[in-house]
Amino acid sequence: MLKLNKSKSIYKLQKYFSGFKLLSQEQFPDLCLKGKLFKHEIKGTKVFFLFDDKNDYSDFSCGIALKTPCFNDKGIPNVLQRLIINGSTKYPLRESFQKLEKRGISSFTNFVGTDYSVYSFESSSFLDFKNSLNVVNDHIFNPRLSEADFC
Repeated sequence: MLKLNKSKSIYKLQKYFSGFKLLSQEQFPDLCLKGKLFKHEIKGTKVFFLFDDKNDYSDFSCGIALKTPCFNDKGIPNVLQRLIINGSTKYPLRESFQKLEKRGISSFTNFVGTDYSVYSFESSSFLDFKNSLNVVNDHIFNPRLSEADFC
């Protein structure tokens, strides 16, 4: 899990952190954005951080996109995408994202393309962003799936 703090160092990430190695950096001057691509040294997961070049911390957002190839027309990636939001190992409650949104601070969306799934959220509160990041990551990477979910 990435450790975040509110200091400006959040965006000045080192070449290594939490098992991730910096692969590349990119400037997007037309958008006033910077980006850094990291790869987890053990699992190979790639993470791309995109942040405001002007250090404006008024909004925090995160998007997680995963390859979900479809091998037939049964809609399995769409079903799994919907089941993932129904609880996780650490947060076994169904409708966890809706409960976060009811607090009025976070905004959560998810959608499925033909071969990918995207989960994104944003918040204007850094504390809420950190809490939401933990919930979203646990739901995506440690979903609580049961046989009853597939009946």
